[in-house]
Amino acid sequence: MERKNIILIVAIVLIAVGIFVVKKFLSTDSGCPKLVYSISASSILAGESIHFEDNTTISNDWKWEFGDGGTSDAQNGDYTYKNAGDYTITLTINGKCSETTTIKVGELNISSNDTMQKAVAINGPSSCKVGDVVQFNNATEGATKWEWQFGESGSNDKFEQNASYTYSSPGTYTIVLRVDASKAEGRHKIIVTSKPNTGGGAPPAKITGPQLKAKFELITQGSYEAEYYSLLKKYFCNNSGTLVIINGDKNANIYNYCMKLDIQRNTKISDVQVEYDNTTNCISKVTVTQK
Repeated sequence: MERKNIILIVAIVLIAVGIFVVKKFLSTDSGCPKLVYSISASSILAGESIHFEDNTTISNDWKWEFGDGGTSDAQNGDYTYKNAGDYTITLTINGKCSETTTIKVGELNISSNDTMQKAVAINGPSSCKVGDVVQFNNATEGATKWEWQFGESGSNDKFEQNASYTYSSPGTYTIVLRVDASKAEGRHKIIVTSKPNTGGGAPPAKITGPQLKAKFELITQGSYEAEYYSLLKKYFCNNSGTLVIINGDKNANIYNYCMKLDIQRNTKISDVQVEYDNTTNCISKVTVTQK
């Protein structure tokens, strides 16, 4: 074989090996699927909320980072940007697979003579006790959309013109109401105190897993106010931090879990198991299987 043919063959082999090595070491394939998620808008005004949602089939753990220091470990939810700017939203599922998107948040400019801004006043009490059903009202003319945040859950809680809420923990909270026409905002402060502990009385009743599952399903149908606080008092000894394990590997407390059921009303529950503290007869752990 002529020398020049040998050189040509060697060169071809070296090029093929080089291409293989480059592909091998520059490959971005980490075993992660394409994430299937959505952000409700790519541009909003400061003070507006976005809705985020992940529908990746293999995901069972979520971390949302919104670029301004805010995070969420929920699969779906709402988030509000307070300041204008360009932010990068990062979703990480199962602790390793990530994707990013950007959102532009503009300045909220409301003129001083804006009647909508002046009308967003919240009528409600300035104090209450844990467990009280508190009513808040608003009469903004021309508004067709309302977003109430009661300061306890960190997200939008109600979406009607006049809303009621029951606090589960004492503290000082700022209630925020936003209406649609000019993105105007009203604020109201409330001080929540604990109810006195009278002690004594009969030991708490017990509830079975299937019975608690039925109560959870009522919450997904809009009966949060009627069901949660009754459950908390009767079976959880008013401990809103009682552990809830979801699908074997995701932890929450009973307050956050019931709040998410109220917000994510398409949740399907297939099984509920309860464990009791032998000393207090109160529920100490709830294990939930969701579809």
